[in-house]
Amino acid sequence: MLHAQLAALAFAATTLAASGCGGSSKTGSTGASTGAAATSTIAASTATPATTNASPGKPMTRAESILIAKAGAICKRIDARHASVRLPTQQAIARELPLFASYQRAALAELRKLTPPASMAHDWKQFVAAAHTLASDTTRVGEYAKANHFATAGTIIPRIDKDERHISALAKHDAITGCEQVY
Repeated sequence: MLHAQLAALAFAATTLAASGCGGSSKTGSTGASTGAAATSTIAASTATPATTNASPGKPMTRAESILIAKAGAICKRIDARHASVRLPTQQAIARELPLFASYQRAALAELRKLTPPASMAHDWKQFVAAAHTLASDTTRVGEYAKANHFATAGTIIPRIDKDERHISALAKHDAITGCEQVY
C-alpha cells in the first residue's frame, strides 16, 4: 500500500538526512472523469435488488443505488490510480505524490457534488470528511517530500492509514464497492 511505501521511505530518509541526500521534483497533470463508467455502474446496480446497511433488511432505494454507483465509480478510478503509484525512491515520492494528491482532490470534488438520500446522509458526511482529510494529508506529505522533509512527512502516515481504514469501513457498511484502497 501507498502508506507502507511512504513509511519505509520516511524511515530511510531519516537515516539519510545526516548524509545530506536530497531529491528532485517535477509536476504534471492528472486524469479525467469517466462518466460512461458511472452510467454503466448505475445501470448494473439498479438492475438487481440489493440492501445496504443504511436500511438493513430493506431493498435498496433508487436514490441509494445511484449514490452507491456514482461513488463506487469514483472510488474505482482512484483505486486504479492508487495501484499505479510506485514510490521506490525519495525522488519518486517527491515527483509522484503531489500528482496523486491533486488526483485525490479532484475525486473529492466529485464526491462532494453527490447528494445522499436521507438514509445515507450521516455516513456520507463522514465518508466525504475522511476523504477530505486524506486528500489534505496526502497533499502535505507531497509538499514535505518536495521540500526534502521526509521525516516530517512520515509523521503523517499513521493518520493516512487511519483515514483509509475509516473510508473503507464506511464504504463497506453502505455497499460502496471499489473503495478497498480508496486513496
